[in-house]
Amino acid sequence: MDLSRFSDEELIEEWAFSLASQEAIETFFDDYSAEATLPYRTEIHKRGLDNHPKVIEADKKLIQYALKEKPYPPVITDDYEPPLEYWWWHIDKIGERTYPAELLPEHLRELYLQGF
Repeated sequence: MDLSRFSDEELIEEWAFSLASQEAIETFFDDYSAEATLPYRTEIHKRGLDNHPKVIEADKKLIQYALKEKPYPPVITDDYEPPLEYWWWHIDKIGERTYPAELLPEHLRELYLQGF
């Protein structure tokens, strides 16, 4: 998915929109939909926008969703194997609490470790 035509703000808005409500989260992170949504977060990371306030807020919602709902792994139909450092591709491991906490940004690590 080529996201180069998107501005930084458009990427951030798309990511925030996909996590705006419980219904949106369930839609965007259910089975095959995740493969269309998660590349936005990857591009945000590649552009160094991880600490934008809207990104942090959306990321926290995704972590909370994963810990509460314990989602299935995102279905990936191509040969892409996301690195473990791309935590957003591993929300199933976060929900199972098997994801290495030290790989999460500090503001997300706190949420993740609260239940241990």
